[in-house]
Amino acid sequence: MSIEGEAVVHIAPNGGLTVGAGGITGATKDNLKLQAGTEGATKGQTGYLRISPEYTGAMPEATVEMYSTAYTDYTLGATASMNMQYIGYPIAESIKAKNVIAGWIYNWSEGNGEWQNNRKRLILEPFTGYATTQDYEEDGLLIEFNGHLHDNTAVDIPLTYTDASAMPGWNLLANSFAAPIDIQRMQADLAAGIDATIYLFNTGNTSAVDGEAGTYIAIPMGLAGTDYAGGTYPSVIPAMQGFFVKTTANASLRIDYTKVVWAANYGVTGNTAMRVNKRANQSEMEALSITLETSGQLSKMQILEREDFSTDYENGYDAHYMPAGGFNIFAVEGDEHLAVDATNSIIGTRVGVRTGSEEAYTMMLNYTGSKNNLVLWDIEAEEKVEIREGGMYTFFAEPNSEITGRFIIIEAEAPEIATGVEEASSEGGTKVHKFIKDDKLYILKNGVLYDATGMRVR
Repeated sequence: MSIEGEAVVHIAPNGGLTVGAGGITGATKDNLKLQAGTEGATKGQTGYLRISPEYTGAMPEATVEMYSTAYTDYTLGATASMNMQYIGYPIAESIKAKNVIAGWIYNWSEGNGEWQNNRKRLILEPFTGYATTQDYEEDGLLIEFNGHLHDNTAVDIPLTYTDASAMPGWNLLANSFAAPIDIQRMQADLAAGIDATIYLFNTGNTSAVDGEAGTYIAIPMGLAGTDYAGGTYPSVIPAMQGFFVKTTANASLRIDYTKVVWAANYGVTGNTAMRVNKRANQSEMEALSITLETSGQLSKMQILEREDFSTDYENGYDAHYMPAGGFNIFAVEGDEHLAVDATNSIIGTRVGVRTGSEEAYTMMLNYTGSKNNLVLWDIEAEEKVEIREGGMYTFFAEPNSEITGRFIIIEAEAPEIATGVEEASSEGGTKVHKFIKDDKLYILKNGVLYDATGMRVR
């Protein structure tokens, strides 16, 4: 493909262009543009460009647009809450952040487990993720990146693990290709020690009115593109999208353009995280989604049941929860705390909570499956709640604590909690619950469940 004379190629926000082995010649930042939508259904989308990996010449110059709706209203003073967007840099040449981004930009430090505001000195690099926001702009901000597109080859991205970090092993990366990455295809090249899960952030802040903004979604690579109760796991990482990956050791994440971009059959236009063909034999999968809410903020988890899943951690189907934000909800499988728990039985699954500064929390329950007798059992409060679509349960808990033995999913036919219940208080005022279930004695102390021998129940 050749762009000659006064010709221009503008790829629409909901469109895409695929080019063969001949590549693109004659392209400049003035005549080749990947456009971003600024309103309506395409708002926030950018058109994609794929060039065959058989093309080995110089990558074309282009202008790539990004439309950011992230902002922080500093007129609110001390009550201002940052509205963030996780982004990536789509150009091969490095550049100073302040030269292209008018707002604020932060880079992530795995070593410290925290954000760093280095806008004046920050150099934008491909495949590194950043967070950006700006002073309040009602109409959003259109950002333009100019230069050569990144090579259509494989990249190896270094991941670090720092034991002393507040969030060890959590690395913020980005898709710097000009087209979406198929998430499920990434797992084939995954190195040992890397979780087969992509964590995408929904642009916003945790005090957004709709409650959805500012939340993470954990996407196990083996489940990308499939439905769960109340939603769909995205199938792709959009171009210029930042994302977290967790590792348990220093490693390298390989993203092979040929496998995950060129061979991907996402069959859609634009760069939004859209669904591909149904995967993971989901017709046989039952799903329970629990959303935890307090003061307008949300944390989400899913429990997925299928016969061939197990209670062991399965990389690519189970996903660790991300310990970010003020509070979290997660499934407890042994020593694992999971945002996505792929198991052979929803029944018997424990649900854990890491509380924030609040005392009151509400669980919103959404179940899709064949069982009509599932119950959420709050052992401490001696409450049982029917699990159904639209079900809700409010409870109170000690602020800033981790609770792993208080909530269990059971069948409605289970013995009443009143059987054999007694309470006692330690000298320090700790509340201890003793109860009998299925003719077995259990003890709940400080939110942790033990059997009669004193062993922690897994």
